[in-house]
Formats: sequence, C-alpha cells, structure tokens
Amino acid sequence: MPEGSITLSTPPRIDSTPAGAAGWLQYLFPVVGSLGGMLFIVNNPKPLFVASGLFFMLSSIGMGVGMGVQQRLTARRRTYAARSKYLEYLGNLRSQLQSTAAAQRASSGWRYPAPDALLALIRSSARLWERRPGDADFLFVRVGEGPRPLATPLGIPIEDGPAQASDPVCVSAADELIQAYGSVADDAIGVDLRSARVLSVLGPRAARLDVARALCCQLAVLHAPEEVRLLLCARSTDAPDWEWIKWLPHLRGAQDGTEGESSAEPVDDPAVLDALVSSRAARARKVQAGADLLDSGPWLVVVADGVLPTPEAVSLLRRVPSRTTLVVLGGSQAEEPNEVDIRVRVSSGRLHVEHLGAPDPPADGRADSLGPRSAEAVARRLAPLRLSEEPGARLADTISLTALLGVGDVGALDPALAWRRRPLSESLRVPIGVSSDGEALVLDLKESALGGDGPHGLIIGATGSGKSELLRTIVTGLALTHPPDLLAFVLADFKGGAAFAGLQELPHVAGLITNLANDLAMVDRMHAALFGEIRRRQELLRSAGNLASLRDYQRRLT
Repeated sequence: MPEGSITLSTPPRIDSTPAGAAGWLQYLFPVVGSLGGMLFIVNNPKPLFVASGLFFMLSSIGMGVGMGVQQRLTARRRTYAARSKYLEYLGNLRSQLQSTAAAQRASSGWRYPAPDALLALIRSSARLWERRPGDADFLFVRVGEGPRPLATPLGIPIEDGPAQASDPVCVSAADELIQAYGSVADDAIGVDLRSARVLSVLGPRAARLDVARALCCQLAVLHAPEEVRLLLCARSTDAPDWEWIKWLPHLRGAQDGTEGESSAEPVDDPAVLDALVSSRAARARKVQAGADLLDSGPWLVVVADGVLPTPEAVSLLRRVPSRTTLVVLGGSQAEEPNEVDIRVRVSSGRLHVEHLGAPDPPADGRADSLGPRSAEAVARRLAPLRLSEEPGARLADTISLTALLGVGDVGALDPALAWRRRPLSESLRVPIGVSSDGEALVLDLKESALGGDGPHGLIIGATGSGKSELLRTIVTGLALTHPPDLLAFVLADFKGGAAFAGLQELPHVAGLITNLANDLAMVDRMHAALFGEIRRRQELLRSAGNLASLRDYQRRLT
C-alpha cells in the first residue's frame, strides 16, 4: 500500500505591488514632460516653438504610455511562463497520482479480497488463514467497494496576502487535480471488527443476508478456527437461511471458546447470549483486567439475526475487552442495540457505512454480496481443513538459502568446489523454498526436453509480496553453484535498481540496467543489445559446425 503524503508546490503568485521607481517613472515622466512643453510654449509663443513644445508634450505622453504597456506585457509574460511551468508540473504529478491510485487499488484487492475470490484462495491454500492476531489487518473485513481517500493524501499550501495573490488559474487547476485524484474509485470499503465491538447491518433481509454471508466467509477464509470463532444466534424460523454455515470449522466450540463442543446449531435464546457475554467478560477480567487480551483464546464473532442480547450485556461487551464482537442484522435502526460502533446500511446493491463516535468519515459504495450457494461452497471447502497440531511445523520455519544449498559459512566458501562441473541433471537448478513436506522446492531452468521447467518464466505478485526477494534468491543461488564462464546475468530493473542491489558485484553479471520505466530509449537499446547477443550466439553455433544448441557447443569444447 502506498504510504506518506503529497504536498503540491505552491502555485505561482501574481505581483500586484507597484514596480518601485520604474513604476512611478512611467507616470512622472509624462507629467514633467508635459509641464516642460507648456512652459516652453508660454515663454516662446512663436509658431515654431509652439510646434516644438507640442511635440515634446506628445512624445512624453507617448513614452509614458509605452513604458506602461511594456511593463504590463513583461509582467503578463512572466505570469504566463510561470503558469505554463506549473501546469506542466501538475501534468507530471497527474501521472504519478494515477500510478499511486492503481497501486492502492491493487494492494486493496490483494489484502481485502472480494467475495468471488474466496474459493480461489482456498484452492491455492497459499493465503488460507494467513491473518494472525498480531497482524494489522486481523479481523478487518471488507463490506463493499467504492471511492476511498488516496493513501497518500494531497495538500496544497496557499498563502495569499494583501500584496500578492496566487495565480487563480493555477489554484483552480491544482484544486481540480486534488478533486480528481484525492480519492480512489472502486477501492475496498472495510470495517475493523477488532476495534468495533458492535456492528449493525441494516436493510432489506435479502440484502443484509448477502452482506453477512460475505463477511462470515471472508472471516473464515482468512482467519484460522483456532484464532477466530463464529457463533450464530437466530430464530428457528430464520434457521433455513443459515443452513450453509454449519460446515464452517469456525463454529466448533464457539459457545465457550473451547475445543470439543459443537455450536453448529443456531442459538435462539437471548439468555444464552447474555450468559456468554458475561462469562467472557468475567474471564477477561481474570486474565488481564482493563487491557486488551492477546493470548486468552480465540476471538469470538457473534452473528445475531433477530436474537439480541440485553442492553446490559451490550454495554458490558463494549466496556470490557473480552475479544468478542457482535454483528447484528436488522431491518431498521429500531432493531439494533442501544449502543453501536459501526452501522452499515444496505439497499439495492448500495451501502453506507457510518462510524459512530469515531472521526472516520462515512463511506458509500457498492455492497458486497454472496449468495447462499456460493457461501455453502466456501464452507464445504473449509469443512475438512485443520491447522497442523505439530508445534514445530516445517512450513513455519524460516529456511535460509545457504541452508538449502548446504553452505555453512559463506565467508569460507571455496569457489573451486562450489563451481565444480556438474552433471546435466544438476545444471541450472536452484532451490527457492520448501514444500509442504519440508523438502526443498527446486526451480529447474533447463528446457523441458532436458527434464527442466523451461528457460522462460513470469513472476506475478502485488507490491510487497516478495517478487524481488525471489529474483535475488534465483540469481544468488545460481551464482553460488555455476561458474561465470558457464552462466552470465543481465539484470534489468524497471525502477531504481533496489531489486538487484549488491548483486552487480558478482562476476557473472554482464550488465545492470535500471530506471527503464522512465526511459523508453533505454528499453529500445536493451532490446537491441539482447537481440544482438542472440545473433552473435547463433553465429558461434553456425561457425562451430551448425550446432543445434548450447549443450552441443559445450560438448564440442570439452
């Protein structure tokens, strides 16, 4: 997610003060000249002298007018030049803001997946139950999408004074830029269930159930059952709408936060809900009175559909940090508790989010929706899954590249031994991680005909997901196991070069190219250089006897 803030440069000023001596001179000179001409005429009434005096008067007036016009034109040219430069600056900034907005939208889409992406997250398993209690996005769930403030807020310093004012054209252009790019369209709208102890979802029944299903499934996909539990409180007449939720593993033992007790059936007695809130509050006081609890069992999210706790229980829930959040579904504000932290109104596919008693501004947008069949598909996919009970599960370990390569001390590495000739089966292979059973996960860059994964690849991931780390792992791993005469690198970074920082000192690196994103001519030069190298290698193979591949060429040399 982009960070920081962007302060626009101050718009240029329009100088409205007198121009000093030059400004007074343009008015004084015609007056003095006219008076001199009049005195000349009075003292010399002859026609020739009168004509000379009139000429002197008119030329003085003309010179004064000319000086005034010239001064105004010069000031106008300066204003136009400064305005043109500032508008060009805003145009360049517009491109930067477009990139920032795109990065924010992509980051939000990754961190807060839409309901239709939840099944894919379960299938891939890479992000399943990824959020932990110590994470900033723990219990943060999206409820829709719409315009959200830019992650890097925009500001413009304008200091108009009585003598000088900012150029109104530039100020207007800067204001338009802030209005156009101060928010990001179609960004995730979310609610924090850790800070909001009571959340109400109001609207027509079908609409609020769609939002509730999306919210529950998102919680279940991104949070492990051992850390977040769900409890459904609903009337028996409404139970058919919640038939799907029984498959979620997050409902096991939710009534008291312990394993072994089932709460897949909805709770329809408000007294049971009151007792649950009281018991969790009492447990919270015993563990750590007056402080948020970090290690006192899983967080409990209670979904109340028509079954509400008493006002006393709601007040207790909001006062005591018992790791419990109440989500209330209702048709109108009259059906919600007397105390609410966040209110979500949904109707006709739209939503309005209000943070009551908090400085957060309201948000409007499209409401998330998940139908009962899709929700059941998500729940059934999660039903058989469990976290590993082994305290030292292999995937939880941090595996270093040197450990995967069997290198104990990098400082004592012997290049002659590390770069020894290897059989074809071990060539161009580099470990990049570990599999689920703890074995090294190896990337083989050989052609598929030689048993490899292929020489070409694409790494896809959002900002901060680890693409640069993977590239550094591949380059470093190959450099440690292959000599420079058999393997060379051309490192190209479209940005500033941070992805390959420090690797340019490797003897394998034939070139390092950076900042390609801002220099299309450099991109063309890189393309020409790589194409030229391909042609050179083709000529080498041809001159060596029309050999078919690099492998044949290396065999010929050895």
